[in-house]
Amino acid sequence: MPEPALQRMTLWQLLTHCERICRELGEHYRTDYVPRLRELQRLLTPRAGGEIDVADVTVANSIRRVYDSEKYARERLQQLEQVMQEMLRRAGARR
Repeated sequence: MPEPALQRMTLWQLLTHCERICRELGEHYRTDYVPRLRELQRLLTPRAGGEIDVADVTVANSIRRVYDSEKYARERLQQLEQVMQEMLRRAGARR
């Protein structure tokens, strides 16, 4: 069920809101999520000799940052889905 604020928006406002969420997600992936994943990958890449010389707490902290970043992206994707469902609901009502 879409939130009441979405039901009060015009179709143009919904499209604009959808566009803003998409831009935010793209920016988030570029500046936060992907760099955090690369940092975790760097930490877990074996050094010369095949050993990983990183403290467990460092790896755990990196995983937590990746998780937090992914959680934010999931929340924004849910909001995007709600906006798109409201747009589809209105499109179906006009047929």
